[in-house]
Amino acid sequence: MIPNYLKEHGRSLARMPFPTTIYVRNTGDNHSMLNGGDLNWKRKVELTLRPKINISEGLADEFGFYES
Repeated sequence: MIPNYLKEHGRSLARMPFPTTIYVRNTGDNHSMLNGGDLNWKRKVELTLRPKINISEGLADEFGFYES
């Protein structure tokens, strides 16, 4: 269904020249319970202390990454 929908809206799909992954966010199907759920303390510490990876502006533009 997605290829047809995109084609109808003027956005066709093309193969990527390398392996990649698509993440779909904010679907309501999130089981991580990040806001006070049942995460154990080690996972909470990891999420707090792990350095965040900054994405360059060029990479963000190329792959359509936008701040949410």
